[in-house]
Amino acid sequence: MVRDPVEALQASVGSGYRIERELGRGGMATVYLAHDLRHGRRVALKLLRPELAATLGPERFTREIRHAAGLQHPNILTVLDSGGTGAQLWFTMPYVEGESLRSRLDRERQLPIDEAIRLATEVADALECAHRQGIVHRDIKPENILLSGARNTGSSSRGQEHALVTDFGIARSLSEVTTDRLTETGMIVGTPSYMSPEQASGERSLDGRTDIYSLACVLYEMLAGEPPFSGPTAQSIAAKRITEPVPAITRSRDTVPVPVERALMRAMAKVPADRFSSPAEFAEALRRGLSQPATPPPRARAGYRWTGIAALLLLLLFGAYLLRRRQSSPSSGPIPLAVLPFKTFGTAADSSVLAIGIPDAIITRLAGVRQMRLRPTSAVLRYAGKDADVRDVGRELGVGYVVTGTVQAAADRLRVSVQLVRADDATPLWGSAYDLARKDLLTLQDSVAERVSSSLAVRLSTEEHERLYRRYTANPAAYEWYLRGRAQLAHVTEEGTKSALESFERALALDSGYALAQAGLAMASADMHLRFASGPDVALWGERANREAARALVLDPNLAEAHLAKAAVMRKADFDWEGTLEESGRALALNPNLDLAHYFREAAFYHLGLLDLAEREDREVSGEPADQVERLRTRGVVAFLEGRYDEAATNLEAARRSSSRAYTDSYLAQAYYYGGDSARAIATLDSLSQITSAPAANRARAVLASIQAHEGDREQAEALIALILGKEGYVDHHVAYSVGAAYAQLKQPEEAATWLAKAVDSGFPCYPWFERDPLLDPVRTDPRIVQLMTELKQRWEAARRRYS
Repeated sequence: MVRDPVEALQASVGSGYRIERELGRGGMATVYLAHDLRHGRRVALKLLRPELAATLGPERFTREIRHAAGLQHPNILTVLDSGGTGAQLWFTMPYVEGESLRSRLDRERQLPIDEAIRLATEVADALECAHRQGIVHRDIKPENILLSGARNTGSSSRGQEHALVTDFGIARSLSEVTTDRLTETGMIVGTPSYMSPEQASGERSLDGRTDIYSLACVLYEMLAGEPPFSGPTAQSIAAKRITEPVPAITRSRDTVPVPVERALMRAMAKVPADRFSSPAEFAEALRRGLSQPATPPPRARAGYRWTGIAALLLLLLFGAYLLRRRQSSPSSGPIPLAVLPFKTFGTAADSSVLAIGIPDAIITRLAGVRQMRLRPTSAVLRYAGKDADVRDVGRELGVGYVVTGTVQAAADRLRVSVQLVRADDATPLWGSAYDLARKDLLTLQDSVAERVSSSLAVRLSTEEHERLYRRYTANPAAYEWYLRGRAQLAHVTEEGTKSALESFERALALDSGYALAQAGLAMASADMHLRFASGPDVALWGERANREAARALVLDPNLAEAHLAKAAVMRKADFDWEGTLEESGRALALNPNLDLAHYFREAAFYHLGLLDLAEREDREVSGEPADQVERLRTRGVVAFLEGRYDEAATNLEAARRSSSRAYTDSYLAQAYYYGGDSARAIATLDSLSQITSAPAANRARAVLASIQAHEGDREQAEALIALILGKEGYVDHHVAYSVGAAYAQLKQPEEAATWLAKAVDSGFPCYPWFERDPLLDPVRTDPRIVQLMTELKQRWEAARRRYS
């Protein structure tokens, strides 16, 4: 026989209470009217839903109720008692003669403005009390706001109601949020129409600003007669909340004072860091806003006609000014923007890392917006630690706008200031200061990206909105390790790359599904393979790079950075030029601001011998050559392969001055040699052959062998070849080519043909250079070389037909 629910509850609460009747049901509890026999009073007894009770558990429930019972405030409905076991968990609160705010809104739809704001400020006062004690409500909605002394009909008691916030019994201590079992089981406490974006996405690290957002939604409904966002499903509401701006409340009710609307918009900012820092601050903004009328008083309207005419003239003049600015500035295409490394204050060890990592995260965020053209982190690193004039930056980088900032790290908090400046006249367009906990770093990039795009009047598509606000991890610590990794990787040094590997690994240890960190790990592994690995480790790094890139694509096949990582592996480890072009193209289709993808494509084209296509790809890259090491390097290589040796040396020298990237030096040495400076070439190669990087060292030895053979030092050339081809020696397409050229100079056409064919097959089918290189002249008439050149030309022509 099924037991009556009231009888079961009565048995659970014992003889101290007499259950009288059910008052109502909600998403989390059933409410009963009960009589407290020990104290002779009526109470509201709330029985948690069985699944919620089972998930929370008696011990956690008792702990939470203890927190709530300590809240004493005139606008908080106090918890009186609690108890139960298993799925029968209950607590009692005073029974209020009145109605809920929901009942009031259902009946009247809109409330008088002054009354709505008074009720909202009372709720804010209650939340301020709770937040100061470390308790977040998480479910502020009209159903959980009771109106004590509320009238049922008529207007005689207007303004006598007071707000009482209920259900703090299901709130959780802020210190315990990160171990939330409710979220782990997929149950999110809250109501879709009033949830903050971060709560709707299931984030654990919620703080009091989620309550501020929900209260703003409630006030919006009290004023407008409907919530700011609505839809048939929770998913549709969440989508609107992320992709659509908050509708202006004055469209529904034009008598709402503008300052009140402004306060509402701030309280409902998508990013917590952009909201008020406390309920008290929100309440004060509402009180001040209420004192300012929405429209001028009637006696001022006599002057409207002339005032309107004057305003119209001013508007026309301002419009003409804007038109002239638009006509005189390159604004017809994407808006060019640079985010400079932040300045650091304080002595925290990680300040310098964050000074690059935070701007890099902002660049990554905004790079997905097609209406903007972001300079990559590599282009702005030169400004790190410098007091650069934004007008100079604008000219040097070819940008119209510059984002600057400062960061001060101290223990678990950060102070960050950010400013958007117009580059031509250094006019600030927007600025904001953030005093935030480290866990809020996740929200900082969102906030800055949103404010910058809004200040520049950028129109975002739905897809761009989703990318702009997408979170790739909900773990603040994992995010900070990712920022460190990005900052360390940007310097392209062996020490920096190894540190980046460790940072990305730590990020993934905290969140194994963090696709961006996984892509970073693949990029760093590819750099280790090509630039820094020694001996047998080269192959191991190549295998790891492939493994990490594959994992990134499994985690998120639609992530541009994952495809870029795969392209990096194909370019730096596999030397698969077809794959490099394909994956780089996919990355650019998802994010057209990924300049590195263009560099990868340029490298693929010049290895294939499609030098004109490499130059065309170079023109797709943003920024000026003097500001981008990778561009200088690729331009130098293309110039070398086209026989413009002096130009090649100029570009490669500039790249070398701006970076410690020794892997460029073998091309630089060849540019010296073919340009007539053999002494400088040999000195450069001698130095390069001594470094620990196996790829760089063996490429240098191979080039030096070909030069020594050309200089007539046969013994030295043969000794170098033996060293190169020794046990576990590193051989790639460039090594194979130079060994072939050395054998050509040594008048050994069979060996030359063998090694030149290996160069073609392993990644250097550059027909124009094979035709141009004078070191091959001694063997050009050999049948084996003639056959090789014929096949190479056919391969080159097929590639041209395919990619032109």
